[in-house]
Amino acid sequence: MGKLNLTRRAFTKLAAVTGAAVACTAAAPNAALAEDAGAAARGDDVKRVRTCCRGCGKMECGVWVTVQNGRVVKVEGDQSSFQSSGNCCGKSQSSIQAAYHPDRIYHPMKRTNPKGEDPGWQRITWDEAMQTIGEKFQQIIDRYGGQSIFNMAGTSRQWVYGPYAFYKWLFDTPNAHVASEICKGPRRLMGWISSVDGAPWMALRDGPRVYVQWGTAPENSNYDDSCRNLVDKMNEADVHICIDPRLSGSGKEADYWLNLKPGTDGALALCWQHIIIEHDLVDWEFVKRWTDASLLVVEDMEPTDGRYIDLSSPVQVPPLEDLIGTKLKTRLLKESDLKEGGSPHKFYAWNKNANDGAGGLVYWDADATQWEGCNHVAPTRDQMEVVYKGTSQEGYLPPLSYWELEEAGIDFDLKGTHEIELADGTKHVAKPVWAYLEESVKECTTEWCQEKTGLDPALVEEACLAWATRPEGQTYGNGGIHLNLAPDQVGNCAQTVRAVLHLSYMTGNFDGPAGNRGLTRTPVDEQATAAPGVNMPQEVKWTLKGMEAITGEPQCPPFYLPDVKLEPTNIPDRREILSNMVGAEKFPILPYYNEWADATCIWEACINGDPYPLKGGINESGSFMNMSNATLAWEALSKLDFWVDINMFHHPGTEMADIILPCQHWTELNNIRVSQGASGGIGLTQRAIEPPADTKFDYDINRLIFEALEKRGNPNGTWMSIKGDGPGAYHHDDRLEEWFQAHNEKSGFDTRYPGCKWEHFEDFKEDFQENGWINAKEIEPDRWGTYRRFETGWMRMGKDACTAAPWSVDDSGQPVNNFGCPTPNALVEFWSMAFETYCIDMANEFEPGKFDPIKEMMPNYEPPASSADGGKIDLEEYPIILTTGRRIPVYFHSEHRQLPWCRELWPAPRLEMNPADAAELGLEQGDWAWIETEWGKVRQSVDLYHGIAKGWANAEHAWWFPELPAPTHGCMLSNIECIWDPHGQDKFISSHHMRGVPVKIYKATPENCPDGKVIPCAPEDGTEIIYDASDPRLKEWLPNYEIRKEA
Repeated sequence: MGKLNLTRRAFTKLAAVTGAAVACTAAAPNAALAEDAGAAARGDDVKRVRTCCRGCGKMECGVWVTVQNGRVVKVEGDQSSFQSSGNCCGKSQSSIQAAYHPDRIYHPMKRTNPKGEDPGWQRITWDEAMQTIGEKFQQIIDRYGGQSIFNMAGTSRQWVYGPYAFYKWLFDTPNAHVASEICKGPRRLMGWISSVDGAPWMALRDGPRVYVQWGTAPENSNYDDSCRNLVDKMNEADVHICIDPRLSGSGKEADYWLNLKPGTDGALALCWQHIIIEHDLVDWEFVKRWTDASLLVVEDMEPTDGRYIDLSSPVQVPPLEDLIGTKLKTRLLKESDLKEGGSPHKFYAWNKNANDGAGGLVYWDADATQWEGCNHVAPTRDQMEVVYKGTSQEGYLPPLSYWELEEAGIDFDLKGTHEIELADGTKHVAKPVWAYLEESVKECTTEWCQEKTGLDPALVEEACLAWATRPEGQTYGNGGIHLNLAPDQVGNCAQTVRAVLHLSYMTGNFDGPAGNRGLTRTPVDEQATAAPGVNMPQEVKWTLKGMEAITGEPQCPPFYLPDVKLEPTNIPDRREILSNMVGAEKFPILPYYNEWADATCIWEACINGDPYPLKGGINESGSFMNMSNATLAWEALSKLDFWVDINMFHHPGTEMADIILPCQHWTELNNIRVSQGASGGIGLTQRAIEPPADTKFDYDINRLIFEALEKRGNPNGTWMSIKGDGPGAYHHDDRLEEWFQAHNEKSGFDTRYPGCKWEHFEDFKEDFQENGWINAKEIEPDRWGTYRRFETGWMRMGKDACTAAPWSVDDSGQPVNNFGCPTPNALVEFWSMAFETYCIDMANEFEPGKFDPIKEMMPNYEPPASSADGGKIDLEEYPIILTTGRRIPVYFHSEHRQLPWCRELWPAPRLEMNPADAAELGLEQGDWAWIETEWGKVRQSVDLYHGIAKGWANAEHAWWFPELPAPTHGCMLSNIECIWDPHGQDKFISSHHMRGVPVKIYKATPENCPDGKVIPCAPEDGTEIIYDASDPRLKEWLPNYEIRKEA
């Protein structure tokens, strides 16, 4: 633990250990499996296709695919891909083998044996598959209701709108088991309720002066920026700070390594807030002008209600806000609290200059997005600073408009208390939000931080000051915080992520250069193959029915909710409409967000029918092995009446299906791709080879499933063209063409998206092939090429990258009185009104006394119940603190275990242990060890590593063994998700505790292993796993071109 004051490249001992880890349990192969002796004989019909790799589900890396005589032979980086710096990793190159794998699923199949046995898969036609799917799902809907079906998705192969959105609309279900519950979702949700969707996504490509890498090993894979882009920028930074219990490859290059105790990230974030306040490093101009820091809280007032347009409002029409907005209650002081008939959208602060210096109230009008006495107008281009001039990241930086407050005579009191009288005549004390924030971190000193995290107090302070102290004359922060996956997987993730976001807000790194900007805005994205015509979310249908009651005019297609009649003054909001989600009472915010239902609640509903039975489901790229407890999940899947899986390979979850549908590889399809993070890249996954004839792209499968339900008389199965004059396209290429015809800026027949200059899909393809990746900053100068969009009116809009438009605009579409953020009060919210309403007050309605509102409204550190400090686990029996989830260079979560290039490099799951711990336990390099909690135990191979502290260990996640037989494929042997506490969720948003778990570790011996076999073997027939790179079974997975040709 400490500042890395050797040279940044000189950790030779640790580097040697890192390199040695690659040899864990594996002998050197006799011959590299990459050899291809027949390449020269195939001829010389060669083409290169520029495309976007999907070898992992995280980055949009631009690549060139070389095709020789119709066969992919090489993948390499595309230098036009500025957002990935021309990177091409091992997963990308190895994914060729997936396209030609002998075990690939080439045809629809149905189960012929009972669940729990080898499924006995039998090939069927697409017609038979769709007929069965339509019949079975409609039977479940008719008998149990649509909510009895749940959807499952992981991180996308290419396109997973089905489980995240469309299947919810189709089945009328709020229930979805999706990876975002423990991967990016907590970060997105905490941004959603405080500033913008995806607020933590950092513009790393800009190049921060100080790079803060918080968690994971993003040099291998990450949601927003990773690989070469990360390596370049961390090396260019003046200072690199790595916060991670484990020394990662990028971490060993850092100037500061803060190797905190696993799961204590929240404590460090609170301590950094304390340091920033203590050293007066707050960006006061931003905090006072664009956050709710000055708004007054009346803590002993019963929270009062209002309706507000925000990101969860199904339809965002500001003039109808009081009728269709999100229903929220808050202790923030509003005009409606002070006088009868007052507006709930005017929020009060205390102006020290009012009444000739005596002080008085001043309001923020969330409808006009103006402070009282101000008339903010968007700055013009000539008033903005040009940053990163001459690079791909060139953009415009508006000045902060704090001077408007000064001209209006406003000087906020951020710390004092003031007596106010409410409309009912009662008197109360009001205190500003900032005072609550300061009080919440007052005791979070560096010494307090040391007690929680184990970090050296001086090092914590020095690193924080290096990040938060700006050079003289710099008008923006040193860079945001690159908040990665790790905090999402801790049982206190909501407060942890909020605490980290507050650091960005406090220091003015929100939507600034190299700051935390949210999701890239573009005029085109993969939504081009998205919404199925007139179909729409259930909450939108209900809102449109409400708008019919308001206007007296038809708003909702007549075949939806034909018998529903609503009163204009009682239109339900999203949370009310989706309140039948399983777990909605335990985690009230989840129906409001509507992305996931808690995984454990889903599994328990499958098993015991509480609160109602889940009877069917569909999976598209997801896995039951990624959260909660995989053993519990396996039992739950066995109880389902009907399960459909869309996949390329047989997987443990696939073997529980009744119908399997074969999907396509990324080299076989066309689809638009844009940066998921803040890099601004716009490109295309372009078809390089023809797909096997009986496989389909996920969009096309979704289309057929909708039709299967429509044929059973279900109006939710309606899938229309964009024009709405006929059925929607059955092939995604046709849908893409229709989309460009509809939305191009020149001649589009529907809403025209500025910057979408391509009238046809072929135009876009040709442009991309000839000129390479497109820069969103150039074609979206307002929505993306400009920083501090809260100043310009181009931030307060919906979440979708290409369809979102400012909520309040003039006739030309330019924002008017639309400043600030898409939050209920239009400010960056330290005091989140949605968090207050759902996470605290509604939770207390369902379980009185559950939470202390004042304590929880500001982030605080409370150890998760299943952690070492949670008081639930006997640390004498379980003395080692385990973390997991690190990025592995050749795998992406559970993917690629059957690709021989990957598996020969990393044949078996590794348990990283400090050598001193291993010695005490009698363990040596390569030994197999049991890892056990009270909820389960698995085996992994010991890998001695000085980069993790004594008393801690790091296990690999999502392991299964394709070489073992169905149905389990060994998913219970080494998968660390089998040992988690299924009830160790975050108490607010349900994300599961998987990092910082006390375990016991002991040597696997013949006496304590099934059948006396130390190396894991299949429970079905005793087959041994592949654990050595020289295993001849790896060669059985080499590409088989003949099978593909026949298919």
